[in-house]
Amino acid sequence: MQPGTSFRLVEVDTQEERTSGLLHPREPEATTLVRGKSLLESNAIENLAVRIDGVPFRIPDDTFGRAPVELPDPATVPPPLPAKSVGPKKAR
Repeated sequence: MQPGTSFRLVEVDTQEERTSGLLHPREPEATTLVRGKSLLESNAIENLAVRIDGVPFRIPDDTFGRAPVELPDPATVPPPLPAKSVGPKKAR
């Protein structure tokens, strides 16, 4: 991560700023609660990784610099798929 990567998270419907700050390599994570769709802004968006309810949200590959990213409503993010079992298939 680029030192001093700034970020700001704003709820789309209310325009309420939910969190903002600087991320540093020693403390690279910020956690916040949101109640709807959000807009994530940063001076280096490509350096950020987002999880919504523990589910990774992929920042589009063509998004970099100050381009904002809209995040879905946490209530509508699909739950993670169950882990596939590893091992031989059982005979029927």
